[in-house]
Amino acid sequence: IRTANGTLVGVCGLVGVTDEVAELGFWIGKPFWNCGYATAPGRETVRFAFETVGINRVFARPLERNAPSRRVLEKLGFAFKHTETHENPKWNDEDPVARYEITRAEWMSAA
Repeated sequence: IRTANGTLVGVCGLVGVTDEVAELGFWIGKPFWNCGYATAPGRETVRFAFETVGINRVFARPLERNAPSRRVLEKLGFAFKHTETHENPKWNDEDPVARYEITRAEWMSAA
C-alpha cells in the first residue's frame, strides 16, 4: 500500500488460500493510522479473492482490542463471528482475536 507519491504505508493480502477459503491480513504503519489507507486495498483484495481466485469465504482475525481494524472489516461487509485465541507469540494469551467473515454470496449481493 503506497501513497500517491509512492511512500510505503502498509501491506494487504491473502494467506492460507485454498479452493474454499482465505484469510485477509493488513498492516498499516503507525504514522499512517486513521488516514483511510486500509479500506480500499482491503476491498480490492476481497474482490480479487472472490472474482478472480474464486474462493467462497474470506475471514480476518484482528486483535479484539484493535477497533480501527475491526471498523475496516465492517466497512468491507465482514460480520463478527466469535472471539478465539491467537497463534502469534508476539501477544500474550489474554489478548484474543475477533474472527470476522464474509462469503462470496454476501459480497456479490452488496456490490
